[in-house]
Parts: sequence; C-alpha cells; structure tokens
Amino acid sequence: MIEGSFRIILNESQAVASLPPFGTRSFGPGQFESIYAGVTANYRRTYNDNLVLIAIVSTVEGAYNADEIAGVRGIHAIFLDAMNLESSSGYLQSTKEYKMLARAISESAQDERLHLCTADRTASPHTLTCVKEKAKRHDDDDDDDDDD
Repeated sequence: MIEGSFRIILNESQAVASLPPFGTRSFGPGQFESIYAGVTANYRRTYNDNLVLIAIVSTVEGAYNADEIAGVRGIHAIFLDAMNLESSSGYLQSTKEYKMLARAISESAQDERLHLCTADRTASPHTLTCVKEKAKRHDDDDDDDDDD
C-alpha cells in the first residue's frame, strides 16, 4: 500500500496538471503565445482535452504498488522506467526477478486499460513508445457463442 506524501502526490496529480474546472493549475504568463502562435485563443479551452498524464514507475516499491498507481483517476499511461528499475532493484533486465517486476507494471497498465510506455535508448534520438493492449480476461468464459 502506498503511504504518506507519495499517495497525496498520486491523488493530486490530475488536479495540479489540469486547468479549472478539472484542476487547480494556474494560467499565468507563459511562452505559449510565441510557441503556439495562432492557437492562443483556444489554448485554455482545449488544454485539458490535450493533456496526457504519464506515471513513471522506476522503483521496486513502485512495481509492488503498480495496481494502485494505475488506478489513479486521470492517469493515461504508465512509463516503465527500465534503467532506473534495474538500478533500484539490483536485478539485470535479463533476470527472472526483474522480469517479474516489469510484468507487474505491464499487467497493471493492461488491467486498467492504460498505455504502457517504454524508452528505446538504442535509437537516436531516444524514443518513447506507448502501446495499449487489451485487458486480460478475468473470467473463465471460453467465448463460445452457444446460444442454441
């Protein structure tokens, strides 16, 4: 179970990232007028529709709490931070222990119908790939259509 301030951060993540009425993010001066010339009039109106919130899971504790992290309202994707998970766990990515941690994160994203993101650090420039797999079946139906 996630405890203390970490839980508050997770639960408040959408609020601090979103503009009102969905959140509490302020709308102070920024560079968006020069960067996104021509869309400024719609920026505030469309910001929340274009917001993508990705939770980064990079520790053993995060892997153990992946179900709870994936269940946070407003999260769109889980980023499996392989390098930091390997470092924090002490397991090489080729070991069964590491694969167990990575599977827990992957399955949590899948169960909540979230995208699972991974980084390809062999590509130049480095890339972030996010995929959304179908949720695993939790029932014993064999999906036969025997309505006879």
